[in-house]
Amino acid sequence: ESAVAQSGTDAGGEDTEKPVPAETAEAEVPAPGEESQEDAEENEEEAPHRDRRKAKERILSPVIALMALITMRRKQKKTEKEPAAEHEERPEMEPKKAARRCAALMAGLRFRGRIATVASLVMAYISYAVSTSLPLTGALKVSVRAQAALLMVLELTVMMAGLDIFTEGILSMFRKKPGARSLLAVSCVLSVLDAAIIALMKNPTMGLPFCAVSALSMTFSIWGEYWRCGGQRSGYRVLTSSSNLYTVTGEKGLTAKNVALLKSRSSLRGFVRRSEEEDYSGRIFGVLVPVILIAALVMGVVASIGHGTAKNFFHIVSVMIAASSAFSATICYSLPFAVAARSLSRSGAAVAGWPGVKDIGNSRHVVITDSDMFPKGTVSMGNVRILEGTFVDKVISYTGSVMAVSGSGLAEPFAELIRRNGYTFSRVESFEPHDGGGMTAIINGDTVCVGNGGFMNLVGIRVPAKLNTKYSVFTAINGSLVGIFNLEYRATGSVQEALVTLIHSNLEPVFAIRDFNITPQMIKSKFRLPTDDFRFPPYAERFRISGAEPGEDSRVAAAIAREGMGPLVDIAERGRRLFTGVRAGTIISAAGCLFGLLMTFLICWTGTFDNATVSNVITFMLLWLIPTAVIIWGIQR
Repeated sequence: ESAVAQSGTDAGGEDTEKPVPAETAEAEVPAPGEESQEDAEENEEEAPHRDRRKAKERILSPVIALMALITMRRKQKKTEKEPAAEHEERPEMEPKKAARRCAALMAGLRFRGRIATVASLVMAYISYAVSTSLPLTGALKVSVRAQAALLMVLELTVMMAGLDIFTEGILSMFRKKPGARSLLAVSCVLSVLDAAIIALMKNPTMGLPFCAVSALSMTFSIWGEYWRCGGQRSGYRVLTSSSNLYTVTGEKGLTAKNVALLKSRSSLRGFVRRSEEEDYSGRIFGVLVPVILIAALVMGVVASIGHGTAKNFFHIVSVMIAASSAFSATICYSLPFAVAARSLSRSGAAVAGWPGVKDIGNSRHVVITDSDMFPKGTVSMGNVRILEGTFVDKVISYTGSVMAVSGSGLAEPFAELIRRNGYTFSRVESFEPHDGGGMTAIINGDTVCVGNGGFMNLVGIRVPAKLNTKYSVFTAINGSLVGIFNLEYRATGSVQEALVTLIHSNLEPVFAIRDFNITPQMIKSKFRLPTDDFRFPPYAERFRISGAEPGEDSRVAAAIAREGMGPLVDIAERGRRLFTGVRAGTIISAAGCLFGLLMTFLICWTGTFDNATVSNVITFMLLWLIPTAVIIWGIQR
């Protein structure tokens, strides 16, 4: 700018302009594109300072960025260490969406599992052909280097097929939570490196690398994940098959000791989340894997350097790690769980993963209620006899109202009787169950007694012998017998099968049945089964047990989509067998890992490498799968 005008307002309010002298303007504002001599000198003096500031910024910027990254990671770790209760507040995936996700995962796992299976079988064939007389072609007949190179390529193919499993195994070690997949990942890495070393050696004398063993372990792990997703999907499908689902929880305090399984109408919240939690093998192998890895390194030093064969150290360690990565380690839970989940889904039941199996396995009792013994539609009203001198509508209304309040299985046929005759329910007060097999209440000021013939005799009401029939409900008002209702019970085959299962199992059923007509003698007569071991608590105690609701800290263990005792007993018995089988299978698998480690160490330590062939180790590890097959048979039977 060549000139600047300043404006102001005088006392009279008129604007005045005060021009700036030309000399000042010219001195303060240089011509465009020119720089004053003072500014140039000042810029020359500040230039070194600016250069130093820019250099400091270039040096400090990465440090500041690194500090910001460390701060962000600390915040993430702090968030991960928050209490579990806060994590449970996160939205849970809907069962239908979870089932679709499992189906999508199974499609990919099936494809990758087939690729890994084909490659592993080829590797196993090569390994057996070297030790036996099976035919090979080309350089594979005589060249160990060619065999090692081919095995390395095939194992890399298998590792790519199970890349997610391999990555998870490596990352879990950095998270200080190693598991069976961590041992598998280390085995794969060592086998590939061992194969590369043998392929590059001029005259290898160590034999074949154990690529086939590691590849088979990875293949079993891929199929194990496939079976796990299949078991979860079977459970999610049960949840989406009906909108009228029951929840099974393990409750304390219902019986004198132990935990009892209780079926109720509580929320199924947490089922999907619990289904995805870690299984029992994570706990066992979390302790075992670090021990095996450290022991393998120590034993490798002893078996190689201690005997003057230091060049074989890497090969010996890879052999011991491969032999300790049992095939059953990654399927000891997933395969039995998939078999049990598929069987349970056929009966309309689903278990919430390993946490649900654990809750069921720790339960010794199962609560049986009226609707379990005689589901809806199996109890019907027979003959009704109203004695003279009473009002029919009053007797039926009073009896049906007491039955409705009692919540027994007889409430439905009496409610249907009231609706069919156009009567109404009455207000019930002072309801009380009695151990004699009956109930008392106050209705409109009248004392009403409802029960079986034995209860009527206890309260001093005489029932004629010719009227005291089986499976009848007697009603007395103000001490006088006024009504007799005969009922018909229809036994179903599914309930009979469930009762047979209870008789031959280690479960202790608690018959918390409010229908006073259902007794051990009645069950023996209707279902033609011995009932000596069946426990029927006192009548008042049955109301307390059957009326119990899950506690605030109760978590869903299973879900049932069908009526009757069959699904409940099936999930209780099969769940207990699954719990026992998975624990036994995991411990046996862990023992196989340790035995494989010790076996290969002794062979390498004594220098008899001819016995530590790949084919022998594969045969040993396949035989170690027999316990898993036995466990699966026990679950299916």
